[in-house]
Amino acid sequence: MILRRVIQHVRKQEWTAIAIDFCIVVIGVFLGIQVANWNEERKLKAVEIDTLIQISTALAESKKYLTDAVAADERWLSCSRRILDHLDARKPYTEDLDICFGTYFWSSKVQFSTTAYEQLKNRGLDLISNKALLTEISRIHEHKFELVATENEQWDWQLLGSCVYPRHVERFRKYFPES
Repeated sequence: MILRRVIQHVRKQEWTAIAIDFCIVVIGVFLGIQVANWNEERKLKAVEIDTLIQISTALAESKKYLTDAVAADERWLSCSRRILDHLDARKPYTEDLDICFGTYFWSSKVQFSTTAYEQLKNRGLDLISNKALLTEISRIHEHKFELVATENEQWDWQLLGSCVYPRHVERFRKYFPES
Protein backbone atom coordinates (compact mmCIF):
# COMPACT_ATOMS: atom_id res chain seq x y z
CA MET A 1 0.00 0.00 0.00
CA ILE A 2 2.76 2.46 0.90
CA LEU A 3 4.76 1.34 -2.15
CA ARG A 4 1.82 2.28 -4.43
CA ARG A 5 1.52 5.68 -2.79
CA VAL A 6 5.27 6.33 -3.15
CA ILE A 7 5.14 5.35 -6.84
CA GLN A 8 2.17 7.70 -7.39
CA HIS A 9 3.97 10.53 -5.59
CA VAL A 10 7.14 9.99 -7.66
CA ARG A 11 5.15 10.03 -10.93
CA LYS A 12 3.46 13.25 -9.86
CA GLN A 13 6.77 14.57 -8.43
CA GLU A 14 5.24 15.34 -5.06
CA TRP A 15 8.49 15.57 -3.08
CA THR A 16 6.91 16.61 0.21
CA ALA A 17 4.63 13.57 0.14
CA ILE A 18 7.60 11.34 -0.72
CA ALA A 19 9.55 12.74 2.26
CA ILE A 20 6.57 12.16 4.55
CA ASP A 21 6.16 8.57 3.29
CA PHE A 22 9.90 8.01 3.75
CA CYS A 23 9.73 9.34 7.33
CA ILE A 24 6.75 7.10 8.07
CA VAL A 25 8.68 4.03 6.86
CA VAL A 26 11.84 4.98 8.79
CA ILE A 27 9.89 5.70 11.97
CA GLY A 28 7.99 2.41 11.58
CA VAL A 29 11.20 0.41 11.14
CA PHE A 30 12.81 2.24 14.07
CA LEU A 31 9.83 1.55 16.34
CA GLY A 32 9.77 -2.09 15.26
CA ILE A 33 13.44 -2.51 16.14
CA GLN A 34 12.97 -0.74 19.48
CA VAL A 35 10.02 -2.96 20.40
CA ALA A 36 12.04 -6.08 19.46
CA ASN A 37 15.01 -4.86 21.56
CA TRP A 38 12.74 -4.03 24.49
CA ASN A 39 11.16 -7.48 24.30
CA GLU A 40 14.58 -9.15 24.19
CA GLU A 41 15.77 -7.17 27.24
CA ARG A 42 12.60 -8.13 29.08
CA LYS A 43 13.23 -11.82 28.32
CA LEU A 44 16.87 -11.54 29.48
CA LYS A 45 15.76 -9.82 32.69
CA ALA A 46 13.30 -12.66 33.34
CA VAL A 47 16.08 -15.24 32.79
CA GLU A 48 18.37 -13.24 35.12
CA ILE A 49 15.73 -13.14 37.86
CA ASP A 50 15.02 -16.87 37.45
CA THR A 51 18.74 -17.66 37.62
CA LEU A 52 19.20 -15.53 40.76
CA ILE A 53 16.24 -17.30 42.40
CA GLN A 54 17.81 -20.67 41.57
CA ILE A 55 21.18 -19.57 42.97
CA SER A 56 19.50 -18.25 46.11
CA THR A 57 17.70 -21.57 46.57
CA ALA A 58 20.96 -23.47 46.00
CA LEU A 59 22.77 -21.33 48.57
CA ALA A 60 20.00 -22.02 51.09
CA GLU A 61 20.37 -25.76 50.39
CA SER A 62 24.14 -25.52 50.84
CA LYS A 63 23.63 -23.73 54.15
CA LYS A 64 21.30 -26.53 55.26
CA TYR A 65 23.87 -29.16 54.19
CA LEU A 66 26.52 -27.38 56.28
CA THR A 67 24.20 -27.05 59.28
CA ASP A 68 23.30 -30.75 59.02
CA ALA A 69 26.99 -31.69 58.71
CA VAL A 70 27.85 -29.69 61.84
CA ALA A 71 24.98 -31.33 63.75
CA ALA A 72 26.08 -34.78 62.57
CA ASP A 73 29.68 -34.08 63.59
CA GLU A 74 28.46 -32.97 67.02
CA ARG A 75 26.50 -36.24 67.39
CA TRP A 76 29.56 -38.21 66.28
CA LEU A 77 31.79 -36.34 68.73
CA SER A 78 29.28 -36.99 71.51
CA CYS A 79 29.39 -40.71 70.71
CA SER A 80 33.18 -40.68 70.75
CA ARG A 81 33.11 -39.04 74.17
CA ARG A 82 30.59 -41.63 75.40
CA ILE A 83 32.92 -44.43 74.33
CA LEU A 84 35.87 -42.78 76.10
CA ASP A 85 33.81 -42.11 79.25
CA HIS A 86 32.55 -45.68 79.18
CA LEU A 87 36.09 -47.01 78.93
CA ASP A 88 37.43 -44.65 81.62
CA ALA A 89 34.66 -45.72 84.00
CA ARG A 90 35.46 -49.38 83.15
CA LYS A 91 31.80 -50.12 82.58
CA PRO A 92 30.80 -53.34 80.84
CA TYR A 93 29.68 -53.09 77.24
CA THR A 94 25.99 -52.28 76.78
CA GLU A 95 23.76 -52.24 73.70
CA ASP A 96 23.29 -48.47 73.87
CA LEU A 97 26.91 -48.19 72.70
CA ASP A 98 26.06 -49.97 69.42
CA ILE A 99 25.13 -46.67 67.76
CA CYS A 100 28.34 -45.08 69.00
CA PHE A 101 30.50 -47.87 67.65
CA GLY A 102 28.44 -47.82 64.44
CA THR A 103 29.49 -44.22 63.87
CA TYR A 104 33.05 -44.70 65.12
CA PHE A 105 34.76 -44.32 61.73
CA TRP A 106 32.24 -41.80 60.44
CA SER A 107 32.71 -38.15 59.63
CA SER A 108 30.56 -35.82 57.58
CA LYS A 109 31.33 -34.74 54.07
CA VAL A 110 30.48 -31.20 53.11
CA GLN A 111 28.15 -30.91 50.12
CA PHE A 112 27.31 -27.83 48.14
CA SER A 113 24.54 -27.26 45.63
CA THR A 114 26.26 -25.70 42.62
CA THR A 115 24.06 -26.67 39.67
CA ALA A 116 22.48 -23.20 39.31
CA TYR A 117 25.90 -21.54 39.29
CA GLU A 118 27.21 -23.99 36.70
CA GLN A 119 24.18 -23.22 34.52
CA LEU A 120 24.91 -19.51 34.91
CA LYS A 121 28.50 -20.09 33.78
CA ASN A 122 27.23 -22.02 30.74
CA ARG A 123 24.78 -19.24 29.84
CA GLY A 124 27.40 -16.58 30.42
CA LEU A 125 28.25 -14.71 33.59
CA ASP A 126 27.34 -11.41 31.91
CA LEU A 127 23.68 -12.43 32.31
CA ILE A 128 23.83 -10.93 35.82
CA SER A 129 23.57 -7.15 35.46
CA ASN A 130 24.65 -6.30 39.03
CA LYS A 131 28.43 -6.73 38.86
CA ALA A 132 28.95 -6.56 42.64
CA LEU A 133 26.42 -9.36 43.12
CA LEU A 134 28.04 -11.40 40.35
CA THR A 135 31.46 -10.95 41.97
CA GLU A 136 30.13 -12.18 45.32
CA ILE A 137 28.32 -15.16 43.79
CA SER A 138 31.48 -16.13 41.90
CA ARG A 139 33.67 -15.70 45.00
CA ILE A 140 31.41 -17.96 47.03
CA HIS A 141 31.24 -20.69 44.39
CA GLU A 142 34.81 -20.52 43.11
CA HIS A 143 36.68 -19.96 46.38
CA LYS A 144 34.64 -20.25 49.57
CA PHE A 145 33.00 -23.58 48.80
CA GLU A 146 36.32 -25.14 47.85
CA LEU A 147 38.02 -23.68 50.93
CA VAL A 148 35.34 -25.00 53.29
CA ALA A 149 35.38 -28.46 51.70
CA THR A 150 39.19 -28.67 51.85
CA GLU A 151 39.35 -27.44 55.44
CA ASN A 152 36.59 -29.84 56.47
CA GLU A 153 38.43 -32.80 54.97
CA GLN A 154 41.76 -31.79 56.51
CA TRP A 155 40.15 -31.15 59.88
CA ASP A 156 38.44 -34.55 59.86
CA TRP A 157 41.67 -36.38 59.12
CA GLN A 158 43.66 -34.38 61.64
CA LEU A 159 41.03 -34.83 64.36
CA LEU A 160 40.53 -38.51 63.69
CA GLY A 161 44.17 -39.38 63.09
CA SER A 162 45.82 -37.35 65.82
CA CYS A 163 43.21 -37.20 68.54
CA VAL A 164 40.25 -39.56 68.44
CA TYR A 165 41.71 -42.82 67.19
CA PRO A 166 44.93 -42.69 69.26
CA ARG A 167 42.97 -41.93 72.45
CA HIS A 168 40.55 -44.76 71.82
CA VAL A 169 43.29 -47.24 70.95
CA GLU A 170 45.25 -46.20 74.05
CA ARG A 171 42.25 -46.85 76.29
CA PHE A 172 41.33 -50.11 74.61
CA ARG A 173 44.87 -51.37 75.14
CA LYS A 174 44.91 -50.09 78.69
CA TYR A 175 41.63 -51.69 79.72
CA PHE A 176 41.72 -54.71 77.44
CA PRO A 177 45.40 -55.71 77.18
CA GLU A 178 46.32 -58.47 74.83
CA SER A 179 46.98 -61.78 76.53
